[in-house]
Amino acid sequence: MNTAQRARFELDKAVELLNKRLPGLDFSIGYAYGGARLERRAGSVDVSPRGTKREILAYVHAMLQGIDTARQADA
Repeated sequence: MNTAQRARFELDKAVELLNKRLPGLDFSIGYAYGGARLERRAGSVDVSPRGTKREILAYVHAMLQGIDTARQADA
């Protein structure tokens, strides 16, 4: 697996986890113009700015950490 494939694999897994944590919001990754972007509803709602796969992966990880923090605060 090369670096680009690995980045895409990690990004897909992170988005899968995000969808499990926030069911019904239907997150996905849109690829265009040489970059990636986190989207909802098959691209009808932009969630993140366009960036590299690694930048979007960091964005998704930040969202997951925020979800975990909020849930711990509620517990």
